[in-house]
Amino acid sequence: MDQLKEFMGLFRRQHFWFILPVLLCISAYGWWTAASKVSGEVQKNVSEIGSMHSKADAITTVSAADAPGLGHPNAEWHTVMEQLIASRQKNVLDAWQKKWDRQGEILKWPADAFGPRSADVIPIVEQLRPIEKQDFTVNANKLPSVARSDYKDFMKNQLPVIAAKIGAIWDPQGTFIDAVTGAKRAVTDPTEEVPIGYDKPMIVKWNPASQKAIEDSYSWPGTYPSTLEVLYAQEDLWVLGAIVDIIKATNGTARTQATAPVKEIVSIRYGKGVRRNGFIDPPAPVKTGDADGDEPLPGGAATTSTEDPAPENSTEGGVVTPPHPAVGRYVDQNLNPFATIEELKSKLDIAKRIPVQIRVRVDQRYISHLLAACANSPLTYEVRQFRFDPPEEAIVGGVDAFGIAAPPPPPPATAFGYGATASSTTAITLEDVDRIDREVELWGIIYIFNPVDESLLRSGDEDAADVEDVAAVN
Repeated sequence: MDQLKEFMGLFRRQHFWFILPVLLCISAYGWWTAASKVSGEVQKNVSEIGSMHSKADAITTVSAADAPGLGHPNAEWHTVMEQLIASRQKNVLDAWQKKWDRQGEILKWPADAFGPRSADVIPIVEQLRPIEKQDFTVNANKLPSVARSDYKDFMKNQLPVIAAKIGAIWDPQGTFIDAVTGAKRAVTDPTEEVPIGYDKPMIVKWNPASQKAIEDSYSWPGTYPSTLEVLYAQEDLWVLGAIVDIIKATNGTARTQATAPVKEIVSIRYGKGVRRNGFIDPPAPVKTGDADGDEPLPGGAATTSTEDPAPENSTEGGVVTPPHPAVGRYVDQNLNPFATIEELKSKLDIAKRIPVQIRVRVDQRYISHLLAACANSPLTYEVRQFRFDPPEEAIVGGVDAFGIAAPPPPPPATAFGYGATASSTTAITLEDVDRIDREVELWGIIYIFNPVDESLLRSGDEDAADVEDVAAVN
């Protein structure tokens, strides 16, 4: 008993050293048990995941013999995928048809486009869509020269009509309208021929330099346009008409320039004319006469030439073959122009993207109306860039981007910091600062849809970017 008491006394005095090893053993056992359990679960899960990966990888090695037509063992998967593809194709076709039907009201050839021969020629040109899919060279003609000559006259007379739709006066030479003030010149000779709408209030001022650049694109001096040039010129006319309709929709019922939201067209560019530096390409080389081959009109109408068309990129007959009119005219999804007609044919099966740049002076309170009109246009104008108070048009050697002598730039404004510079010494009073009407620039894409071709989607040859565009602009 005495020994037990002695031990208990020792334990009470040194109990820490007795309990510590016991606790260490218990902790070590608990850690070992838990670690073993976790390790076992990890190994089990790793094994299961590895097995699943192996099964998934095995699917890719299934041969066509195991699953004909698929290389996949699940027949239900094939059925569902076919249903999804068919549904997607139907959605694209419906959207494509909807856009084509809507644009079909605009993309109609004018009844008088070819003068007295229009009834015979229009059915021919209606069949030449898409233009890029037609199998004839740049110099080959499916239209006789007499019809192309009539269209040349039609284009010259149609531009003033388009301008009159928005209350603008077509005066590319600046003969009747002052380029700076926009005031009309008094006409004293009653026999003098004046532009269309000259006797009415001018609602929109249209920069004569811009008009001249547009008119020169369709002048074809000393020759007739080729069939391709006629087709693309009419497409340009549709685009220009759509732009004018956008401005008309923005101006609404305005009857004077003072009440019109869009008061001035500074420039309109489209197709090849659109460049980031603001310059327009020079006109194509002029052909030395009409040496193109002609096809007869229906009904036995005579043509003026029976020569075979010269091969593309040749100089036979003294005619320099120009590049295809579509080269550089359209852009891809990344807004890069197509360099060759072959590339264009392979990429724009559903719709063609025409770059369009518009610079106008507008009442800034109606900018939202202008953008809404762009989106609601039957030829949808998808604005990709909007600039408020853009820099002045590029001027080189006193000549602006259109090749017209440029007037001296206005003095910089200092009120409210508009255009102010550190070296400005001329202050402009508050009354001289136009705080409402500002110049804006729109840069974007107008889509020209091709006729619906279901076979393109069924064959899978359509361009993915085209399919996305149909959904985006629908």
